[in-house]
Amino acid sequence: MADSAAVGSSGIDYIDSLIYGRKWDGTALTYAFPDTAANVGYDLDDESDFTALSGGEQTAFEAILQQWARVSGLTFTQVAAADAATADISVYWYRSPDNLTARVVGFPDNSVEAGDIQLGSGINGGQLGTAGSYSHFIAMHEIGHALGLKHPHEAINGFPGDSGVPVELSVMSYVSYTGGSLGAYSIADGSYPTGPMMNDIAAIQYLYGVNTNALTANLGDTTYTFDPTASVIFQARWDGGGYDTFNFASYATNLSVDLRPGQWTDLGGQYATLETLDANVLPLGNIAIPYLHDGSAAHLIEAAYGGSGNDLIVGNEANNLLRGNGGNDTLRGGAGTDTLVGSAGQDTFDFSDGVASSNTVSDFTADDSIVLRDAVVGGIVRGDDGAALAQGEAGFAWNGVYNVLYVGLDATAGSDLQIVLANSTVFDNLSLSGNTISFIADTVAPVFESGSGPADNAVSVARDATPTLTFNEEVLAGTGDFIIYNVTDQTVFKTIAANSAAVSGWGSYQITIDIDPDGLTPLPYGAEIAIHWDESAVRDLAGNPLAENSSDTLYSFTANVRPTATASAADVAHTAAGQTSYSFAVTYSDADGTIDGDSIDTNDVTVTAPDTSTLTVTGVSWNAGSNTATYTVAVPGGNGWEEALEGAYTVSLVEDEVTDNHGDGVAAAADADSFTVDLTVPPTDPDPDPDPGPSLPPSTDTSVGGMDVATRYSIDSSGRQIETVTITPNGGQQTTQGVPLIGPANNPVLSGNLPSTVSITVTGPSATVANSALGGGLLAEVPSGIVLPQGASLPVLSTVNPDAPAEGLMRVITLTPSGTGDPGPIIIEGSPDSGQASAIVLDARGLPSGTVIQLNNVDIAIISGEVVINGGAGSTIVLGDAGNQNIVLGEGNDHLNGGAGNDTIGSATGSDTLLGGDGDDSVFGGMNADSVMGAEGDDILRGGKGHDSLDGGAGDDILYSGFGNDTLTGGEGADLFVLRGYDANFAGAALTATITDFEQGTDLLAVENASLAELETAIASQTATEAGVIIQVAGASLTFLGVAALTEADIDQAFYV
Repeated sequence: MADSAAVGSSGIDYIDSLIYGRKWDGTALTYAFPDTAANVGYDLDDESDFTALSGGEQTAFEAILQQWARVSGLTFTQVAAADAATADISVYWYRSPDNLTARVVGFPDNSVEAGDIQLGSGINGGQLGTAGSYSHFIAMHEIGHALGLKHPHEAINGFPGDSGVPVELSVMSYVSYTGGSLGAYSIADGSYPTGPMMNDIAAIQYLYGVNTNALTANLGDTTYTFDPTASVIFQARWDGGGYDTFNFASYATNLSVDLRPGQWTDLGGQYATLETLDANVLPLGNIAIPYLHDGSAAHLIEAAYGGSGNDLIVGNEANNLLRGNGGNDTLRGGAGTDTLVGSAGQDTFDFSDGVASSNTVSDFTADDSIVLRDAVVGGIVRGDDGAALAQGEAGFAWNGVYNVLYVGLDATAGSDLQIVLANSTVFDNLSLSGNTISFIADTVAPVFESGSGPADNAVSVARDATPTLTFNEEVLAGTGDFIIYNVTDQTVFKTIAANSAAVSGWGSYQITIDIDPDGLTPLPYGAEIAIHWDESAVRDLAGNPLAENSSDTLYSFTANVRPTATASAADVAHTAAGQTSYSFAVTYSDADGTIDGDSIDTNDVTVTAPDTSTLTVTGVSWNAGSNTATYTVAVPGGNGWEEALEGAYTVSLVEDEVTDNHGDGVAAAADADSFTVDLTVPPTDPDPDPDPGPSLPPSTDTSVGGMDVATRYSIDSSGRQIETVTITPNGGQQTTQGVPLIGPANNPVLSGNLPSTVSITVTGPSATVANSALGGGLLAEVPSGIVLPQGASLPVLSTVNPDAPAEGLMRVITLTPSGTGDPGPIIIEGSPDSGQASAIVLDARGLPSGTVIQLNNVDIAIISGEVVINGGAGSTIVLGDAGNQNIVLGEGNDHLNGGAGNDTIGSATGSDTLLGGDGDDSVFGGMNADSVMGAEGDDILRGGKGHDSLDGGAGDDILYSGFGNDTLTGGEGADLFVLRGYDANFAGAALTATITDFEQGTDLLAVENASLAELETAIASQTATEAGVIIQVAGASLTFLGVAALTEADIDQAFYV
């Protein structure tokens, strides 16, 4: 036998008026039908009044128990008659003189007799199974008492009484109808409620919860049908979940269906007789909708279908489907996104409640009407999208799929109510009078509103453009034509039939014309184009034709102008006889667009020798700032011009290879430019006073493409031989590739791709230096004026790159602007095949801030100047000076130190050591396991995709974890740890960060891709370990070492603003 428990007030009158004050302490109850008086477990006044229920009576009573179980969390299990004393509810006949109908022996408590029901002489056992009968009703009433419900008019145990609650609302009532008096029932037999009513359901669910049993609670999508031939329908209908439907399609009466909780459906008949002496007393309705338990919308009825009468159907807060079927129906949705289907008849779609929502009317047709709350301003429906509507204004526009009626309901500009008209209703079908919109016949021709893709008067239009025409309503194809007219030369360019496959979008507000469907006849370059049409080309859904257009200005645009090119090739003199490659420039221009840099490649040009053979184009570089491409060809023979033919070489442009942003190409040019190869050596004057001087290598002067290269040698004060290479632009070409910087021209240690706007001096000792001494030696070569960190040092090269050559060369490379153009990009590239390591001081202080310098396969570099360093092939050691530098290298295991200044230091690939140095730096990891460090200053550190280690050092730093198993140490200062949560773009990320020194009260935390509420929930459920605490949030596992317990005070609230 279950224990009992006290019940507190719900605070809701219609529930509290039924609560006795005690209930069973559990939902799994037992019942029994004792077969002897002794089985009940307590003394009866007269055991001769005891009788056991028959088998049929037991079956009927069990069905009534299930009425209560079906709407609540209760379950009932039968125990043997002999065990009745242990059952929560025992039911037996007890026809004593003082038990004329039936009674409960006791309300739920811990006694044996609590919950037991005695059926008296006024109950007809044969009617217990007849829903609507008096006996069925009384049994249901007494079960309510056994479960803890009282009469609503009684005030018991501190719970209020309400004598105005009728049987229509509660089977526990002694008031037969609304407004009736308290006393004996005046209800006709067969007219009693067939189950618990709406107040009963609310009260029993307050005590025991709702039914969640998939077999009994109708949790799925359920359709409820009702029998129009039944004499009486008087019930409350509760549903457990799913998308559910009331289907009254078989009814011919005028129905009033209301799906809102606490409301009634009136079937226009089949009424219960609640006052046998007065036929004018009618119930509140036939079918009651119970109140929602805890506000759960899962228990709503979502759809209702009317019959053939003139029905009123009212929706609720769910997304309702309301279908009127036959008759002149009125459909009124609720607060959800509703679909209203009037079907046959003159139907009214009622939105007069003024609820802001989005709804669909599927069949707004002739004789139908839409009623609004207050749409009277101006007395018209405007043809717009509702963005600026005031209260009482209505707009009408196409949303890309359907026409939509937009309604303003308040003083804030814009649409509050949207009604999708999901059929062929058009603007001209609407007639607004007062607050009612009626459907009228469309006799108004469509109107062209605008052109787009390209816009009217657009220039630089792609020659394969597909213009779109927008109208004020849906349009269909006629039998006429569109004329694509060339305004520039006053000719018809093309005629396109409206009903051809080249015109799409019919049946909507917009149609699109494919002017060049086969790709063979694009628009003429630079031509002004107008779109014309004849009167039979376009019609609306009612057949009204669009007026003819022959205007050159209604909708026109200008096609793209073709890009052009100018080639510039310098002659080849004897000084370049040993060159094995040759470069020339082509400058491109586009009067109304931009050149597509991605279209630049080695197929753009051809170079023809005097014997008509073709030279191989081996490379090209693109300068987007000057729109200049520098092409490099291989000199015939491979050993320099001395083996090639002298004479004129012709540069040609290939048709449509280089294109603009619209895809249009440069025209072919068979003789874009030419250059002459003449290797004749001019005579020179002898040296009048030869002086052999010290034993030094001879000076050399040569030209490489657009650069003159002068090499000189000297002896410094310490007796070292110093090599100085001076590289000066000679105007021959925009960019020169492969200029030797260190080492012989045929196998340089370093070479450069240099723009014509930069001069370079490369100086340093000719002798090689051991690998282990390169770093220290290079620090000694740093020119005065370059400020390095105090006590600066460089790691031994072999510790960063074990495969580096045993010896290397040191140089100071000074870059100086020699013109007004963009000095970048500058490429300095080492040769892994040279057998020598390279160590350079790159003095770029003279270059503009932000100049891009690319380093590839450079072993050690000290950087001076506020430049951008990228590239990064090979493992590189880099040290910055006091400037603000941006240093991000790629593949290889690099060691980068930004030095002083506010630097950006980063990695693309490789397992790198990244140090921001002094200043407020931004340091970020790349694809592999990196060591990311700040130092002095307020730094921002970011982990990458590998398993990274982050250390902020001194200062107030921000540390972002990455996608791996990262370790984060804030160091001194007030640090912010921003930890990464789940990101759908990186679904496989590990996301297991460890924070080693989180100082509560000083440091703060935040989690990306997690809301503040999610983080607070994670902290509330944190896991404590011996090492610290762990929180699980947004797919991440975050460990805070040395922390006893995180609190909400540790969260950076500003991060979530």
